[in-house]
Amino acid sequence: MPGEISSRTLGDCHGVCKLIVAHLGRTVAPEQLRPVGFAGFRTAASQYSPSRMTKLVGITRMLMKWAFDSELTDRMPRFGPDFKGASKRKARQQKAAAGTTLFNADELRKLNEKADPTLQAMLLVGINGATGNTDVATLPLSAVDLESGWIDSPRPKSGVARRFPLWPETIAALREAIGKRPEPSSDELAGLVFLTRWGNSWVPEGRRGNQVSAKFRKLLRSCKMDHGGYDWLRHTS
Repeated sequence: MPGEISSRTLGDCHGVCKLIVAHLGRTVAPEQLRPVGFAGFRTAASQYSPSRMTKLVGITRMLMKWAFDSELTDRMPRFGPDFKGASKRKARQQKAAAGTTLFNADELRKLNEKADPTLQAMLLVGINGATGNTDVATLPLSAVDLESGWIDSPRPKSGVARRFPLWPETIAALREAIGKRPEPSSDELAGLVFLTRWGNSWVPEGRRGNQVSAKFRKLLRSCKMDHGGYDWLRHTS
């Protein structure tokens, strides 16, 4: 249903659709597809990382099932035994090659010192609660209790409940960020903890991703760090 998936997921689906059309053909009907075609599609996708190839296979299967359930095709295609995601061995090798995805204590101190009040609060919330970009960008004021020092907010993507305590430093940073928060550009944004300097959401309407990632990358460059991203904070304790 519209509005029930994130812009990122929608973008992933559009990207896979383009790959399906490019490899399997624009005019072929789903019921005409054969295992050999899907096997070739997977072989062509082997140029991607194991995680991306696994996502591509999963989204392709999901789209075909959606077309069948929506009566856009008379039957499900046969994918064959070879149209599957990357093996666990490949995934482990990818993870090992990527190396450690966390910041050390010295790096965190340097980032915290360089960050402006808003990003400093985002950074500390990210460490305290293992929050991702969208989590912090859409954090509601109603979920933050600075008196008791807790945040109680479900994950935006899954709706799974999440509650975590805050350090005194995080509470102080949130007080400052909220105190300096720009005037919301619309009434619907008034309930968010973090707003851009123009009073807008950090997740722009109709665009993939959000501006938290871009702002954090600028902070990394200012600290002369050529690795990492905001999501690394969720692996750091």
